[in-house]
Amino acid sequence: MSKLGAVRTGLRDALAEAAPSRIVTRDFQPFAQRDEADLRAGVFAFLGRGQEQVEEYSDHLKIALVGQCLVAESDAPSAVEELEDTLSEEMRSFARGVYGTYVGIQAWQQSGQLEHPYGWIAAELDVGPIDLTLPEGELETLITYRS
Repeated sequence: MSKLGAVRTGLRDALAEAAPSRIVTRDFQPFAQRDEADLRAGVFAFLGRGQEQVEEYSDHLKIALVGQCLVAESDAPSAVEELEDTLSEEMRSFARGVYGTYVGIQAWQQSGQLEHPYGWIAAELDVGPIDLTLPEGELETLITYRS
C-alpha cells in the first residue's frame, strides 16, 4: 500500500469507529452499484484528491469524503435532507475527534433533495500536517479517533 493510501486507510478506520452504524470504505461506487441495505444504513467513502501543500515532514493532503444514503420512496424529500444533515454531523464529529493529525472540513455540499429518495453529501477535507517519511505501518496507526 502507498503511504497516501495508508493515510486514507487510517482515516477510514477512524471514521468507522466514530460512526459504527455506517458503512465506511475507500471505494466509491455509484448508487446503482451499491447494496440497498448499505445505502439505507448510510455509506461514507474516502477519495484521494491530491496534495495542497508538499513539504517534507509537513504534507497536507486533499481528501474527498462522500456520503451516500437512501430513504423510502414514500418518505418526503425533506427526509433525505435530514439524513444528509445527520451524515454531516457525524462527519464534523469525526473531524473534531481525530488525533494524530488535523482534519479540516474546507467545504461540503448536499443533494438539495434533487435526487430523492437518494441523498448524498460531498466534503473537501484538508488533512495534515502529515509526515510522509514515516514508515507505512506507522502512518496507518497514526490517525485515531477519540469521542
